[in-house]
Amino acid sequence: GRPVTEAALSALRAAEEIINRLAAEGVRARAGVATGAVFCGNVGTLRMRCEYSLVGDTVNLAARLCFKAENGEIITEAATRSRAQEQLGARQASGIQVARIKFLEMEPFSVKGKDKAISAYRVMAFESPASFAPG
Repeated sequence: GRPVTEAALSALRAAEEIINRLAAEGVRARAGVATGAVFCGNVGTLRMRCEYSLVGDTVNLAARLCFKAENGEIITEAATRSRAQEQLGARQASGIQVARIKFLEMEPFSVKGKDKAISAYRVMAFESPASFAPG
């Protein structure tokens, strides 16, 4: 498929919204967000179990990041952080006042299926344009 414009930024905002909505209902949740190629579609056969599924290295990494997160927290990897910042920068360059996202770099950690330690970031805050200090 083709890339989705502002996918990284949209994914982080969606994760925040889901966590906040669930928290309002008394349900604790956490999220891991990763950027990359995935296979999505029906897996299985019509005679046997057939279900819509997402598979691939990116899906596995997102699951590992989610497992590392605390309740109410979003953890993402370097590619998602970088793309989200680029997307925010492009909006700002167009004269659009945009939200800011604060990231806190974590100590790199190992995950199953990866040879190198993962650089990851906690999403600390989404600040709306209305909350920006003047000047």
